[in-house]
Amino acid sequence: MRISVIIPVYNVTQFLDEAIRSAVMQNYPELETVVVDDGSAPERREEIAEICRRYPSVTYCHQPHLGAAAARDFGVAQTAADCIVFLDADDVLAPGALSFFSTAMERLPEAIAVYGRVVNTDEDGQPTGGLQPVAAWIAPGAEVLEFLLERKPPFCNGSI
Repeated sequence: MRISVIIPVYNVTQFLDEAIRSAVMQNYPELETVVVDDGSAPERREEIAEICRRYPSVTYCHQPHLGAAAARDFGVAQTAADCIVFLDADDVLAPGALSFFSTAMERLPEAIAVYGRVVNTDEDGQPTGGLQPVAAWIAPGAEVLEFLLERKPPFCNGSI
């Protein structure tokens, strides 16, 4: 199963290197990482491109500023992956996250989404409150739809 990690970014570089590194260092063989610059200012655009050049396996794309959702959509259009993971430029994937997601999807092929736990941290990477109460849950699409309709989305960035 090929997985693509899509990282939208707009004028922010402070945590981008760490976000990209957390994606490319996954122990997952069929991985691509796409960074979409959502119309950053020229000086920021160059910084973002420079960070991406540090990682030869990363695809860097630029689009006019249309917002994070449009940047995610643009990133999806750049890939032919079986599954997509959206990762914000100030987030990181835990080691082994993609293997976990892949295994979960293989265990329940009719699932439309998989997610894992979230740890909120401060700017120095220190936890600010422990693990969020997200269950290790694999659900069929109907259950996910019910959650969404009740406005209780079980998803976070890093969902697949």
